[in-house]
Amino acid sequence: MGKAELTFQIDEDLKVAFSAAAEAEGRSVADVLSDVMRDYVELKSEPSDYDTWFRQQVQEALDDPRDGIPHDEVMAMMDAEIARHAAGLKRGA
Repeated sequence: MGKAELTFQIDEDLKVAFSAAAEAEGRSVADVLSDVMRDYVELKSEPSDYDTWFRQQVQEALDDPRDGIPHDEVMAMMDAEIARHAAGLKRGA
C-alpha cells in the first residue's frame, strides 16, 4: 500500500504529550496515528452489536401488525403507576 501525507493542526500541548507517549512505547507518532486511524475506520465500518440489536428491534416494531397504544392511554397508565408507587412510599415513611 502506498504512503500518503496528512497535515493538520493540533494544540501544542497535545502534540508534546502525544509524542512523549508514543516515544515511551518506542513507537513513532506516525505509527500510533496510523493505528488509531485504522481502528477508527474499522469501528465505523461495522455496526456495533447494540446498533444491530436496536435496528432489529425497531424493524420488528414497525413490522408488528398489532395496533399500538394511544399516547394518552399510555400516559394515563403511567400516571396511575406513579401514583401507586407514591402512595406506597408515603405508607412506608
